[in-house]
Amino acid sequence: MSTAREKLKIPEISSPAQIRQLLVKMGTSVVLAYGFTSNFSNICLVIVSWYMFWMRTGLSPLSQGQWGAYLLTLIALYATVGNLLRPVRVIVAAAIGPTFDDIVAWMQAKLNINKPLAIATTCLLINGIGSATLLTAGMVGASLLTGMPILPSSAAPVSA
Repeated sequence: MSTAREKLKIPEISSPAQIRQLLVKMGTSVVLAYGFTSNFSNICLVIVSWYMFWMRTGLSPLSQGQWGAYLLTLIALYATVGNLLRPVRVIVAAAIGPTFDDIVAWMQAKLNINKPLAIATTCLLINGIGSATLLTAGMVGASLLTGMPILPSSAAPVSA
């Protein structure tokens, strides 16, 4: 039985430089898809580490003096899970790359713009606004699960 990596003819990857070379070889749509999958997985790691930190300490990472300890939690999670996800991100990017081709083509047709502008628009909407939306929704979800506000009371804006 062949693996997804073999079916998509993706060589074994052992360094970030190899990932870059492979993505460039696969085309623009796969580079866009890799940006999406990379943002998605990294944002999920931020949300999970934020949640873990809240549960372990009972404090927001934004509370005074907590940022360094939170970063250690995030780094530990990224160093373990994040590195294991790197080949998965490439495989997913290769699989969803054609969808990004379709999105770029749709942008070109609907907005009557050239391909570079359609690529930039897709990147802004999906990798920029989409990532910010995912991070916001994830932080709100983690806040609801823990019962703690995202901003500690001392950092919360003062209302009149």
